[in-house]
Amino acid sequence: MIIHFPVAGVEHKYLVPIYEFTFKIPHPGPGPVNFPQFLADASLLASLEDATHKISDGGVRDAVRRGIVAAVDALEKRAGVRVSLESAGGAAGGR
Repeated sequence: MIIHFPVAGVEHKYLVPIYEFTFKIPHPGPGPVNFPQFLADASLLASLEDATHKISDGGVRDAVRRGIVAAVDALEKRAGVRVSLESAGGAAGGR
């Protein structure tokens, strides 16, 4: 993301840094082949959920939380009927 803003008639640009989530989920053993990807997706969502506490603007924070809740719902639906996800108290509010 690049932020553009004028100062005294001159346009300034600020390249927003990206936080890298570098982790690798080891294969947990026998079972579905997509299990490591499911855990990686859940880990990313949990990390993003936790990071929402650092967003200072309440409107932006609420919008991000709604997006995370929708993503968690989609992940849970994709995982199947025998899998459920519970928030640890972050964006989903302990749902």
